[in-house]
Amino acid sequence: TELLKLIVSVVCGGWKVFTGMISAHDVGLMLIFSLPYSIPALLYCINNNLAVLLQHYMDPATFQVLGNMKIVATAIVYVTLLNRKFSTRQCVSLVILTAAAMLNSYGNMVADRSSDAPWERTTTYITQTGVCLVTFYCFISAAGGILTEIVMKRHPETSIFEQNTIIYVYGIVMNYVMFLLKQDGGRREG
Repeated sequence: TELLKLIVSVVCGGWKVFTGMISAHDVGLMLIFSLPYSIPALLYCINNNLAVLLQHYMDPATFQVLGNMKIVATAIVYVTLLNRKFSTRQCVSLVILTAAAMLNSYGNMVADRSSDAPWERTTTYITQTGVCLVTFYCFISAAGGILTEIVMKRHPETSIFEQNTIIYVYGIVMNYVMFLLKQDGGRREG
């Protein structure tokens, strides 16, 4: 789905370059303009790699349940970075939403464990490192989302397609660098 989003954003944003609405000079200025978008892209890159790493420290069902802590983490980061306050109603709604998400994930986990098929049965486990990493994962995810909102709202004159394209390009570059680093690390070990 990320590739499809990038393609749509490039087509819609690239139309301005194709029709001459954006000059080569403007493209250079856009590179400088785009630097703040690299921060959420970096956070998403870290988050994606953490999601894979977390599978070593907990079973997938536990990851699914604890991953719902992103809801609370997003609220905390939202209040902290945007200096906003939550009303009592919003706090109650947050608790209900989080509980519902965790119960839904837990219900799916229990249903999978009661299956007769041996490949569908799982053993629930989590390590202390897993708890720390999933907490970090939730806060990185929250910070990525909130920082994306902050950066995008600072430039309301720039289309959502252009802004998404910038974030996706940074994300692709950063994930490719991570891929190369992992490949290089594997060669050194081998």
